[in-house]
Amino acid sequence: MKHHEFLTEKIHDCVDFLVSNKGQDIDVYAVFGALAMDVVTGFEFGFNSSSSFLKQLDFKGKNLSFKNEIFDSFRDSSSLWFWVCMVPQLYDYVAYISGKDVTMKTGRSWIWQKLQQVANDYTPEDLKKADHTMSLLFDKYDRDLAKIGSEIADHTLAGADTTQTTLTYLMWELSRPCNTHWKQKVHEEITNTFATKDNKVVVDYNKLDTELPIMNAIIKENFRLHAAIPGSERRFVPPGKTLKVGGYSIVEGTVVSTQPFSLHRNEDVFGDNINQFNPERWLKKSDEDDETYENRIRMFERNIMTFGQGNRMCLGMHLAVTEIKATVASIFGNRDLINYKLSEKWCKNIVQSPTDVLMGYGKKLLDKVDNRDEYLELNDINKMRMADTYTISPLYDECWITV
Repeated sequence: MKHHEFLTEKIHDCVDFLVSNKGQDIDVYAVFGALAMDVVTGFEFGFNSSSSFLKQLDFKGKNLSFKNEIFDSFRDSSSLWFWVCMVPQLYDYVAYISGKDVTMKTGRSWIWQKLQQVANDYTPEDLKKADHTMSLLFDKYDRDLAKIGSEIADHTLAGADTTQTTLTYLMWELSRPCNTHWKQKVHEEITNTFATKDNKVVVDYNKLDTELPIMNAIIKENFRLHAAIPGSERRFVPPGKTLKVGGYSIVEGTVVSTQPFSLHRNEDVFGDNINQFNPERWLKKSDEDDETYENRIRMFERNIMTFGQGNRMCLGMHLAVTEIKATVASIFGNRDLINYKLSEKWCKNIVQSPTDVLMGYGKKLLDKVDNRDEYLELNDINKMRMADTYTISPLYDECWITV
């Protein structure tokens, strides 16, 4: 099986689940978590050894509540990435007092079992012929499963968590009444570009970058506004070097950082209403010539750090972007899914007009179980606050739609 065929198969699993539950309330945050995990495990362990969460789990839940121990374990792990990256000396203490040192064992055990399964199913010669990550690491780490597992666990969590978040926020943005016209525009563009077969969009991967300006503008604006990792990325000035920035000289050994959240909200670069979703800013203006437009977009892209920059930028970026684009094309090009909306059972108060999105925990202290009625009255802007624990997620780790 070729890489794009595997990716298409997993995306079709996602589409099949959504279409088969038309009229039902679905937690798309969980659905996209399953999709991202099914994809990334295929590239890490091999296509025949990928997870199959999309086929195994029921994302309708009971009383608008979805729980899965493996997903919760991975979520607990990613919620500690701030400590891993910024204050590693306190990581063990924070994990212990939060109780996450125990819950994280579930996800680690699951990855370890997958690792052993692949190691047992393949001979060393088979692994050398394969093109998944485990095969590449098998000899590099002298067949040490603990070292291989550590590397693969890092890839798996990083590749699943961020893609899940990105797709969820895009789905939410296009569900909002003020963005209905963008949902209709992208549907028309996709259906005019790709054929359909058995009510599924036949994605031509060669056209994803070149022939879908509206879809790409929507995705880029989502990257800008809802960067999955919005916080500081620390680096230090290398020995023997001096960093010059804005007329200042920064000496060797100095820790420096920048953060996507701030860069992406520079009004001098991206224009007005910087905290609002507006794909129009990525499209050519009626009074722009080609050169002016291309220069403006190059300036935009120099100020976008969704996947980092430089030699330590996200190594899974190309897979993630391709997966996101193919998924958006497959969902928003499907006539059975285009009329989805936010679940009114989950969110009774849906903001109708363009409104600034919110960052931070806000009303997180409100318990969604003990204070259920008050929770349901929260508007969608508050429910979809970007809760930042190094990576962002919806405030209550859920986003319910009615298909």
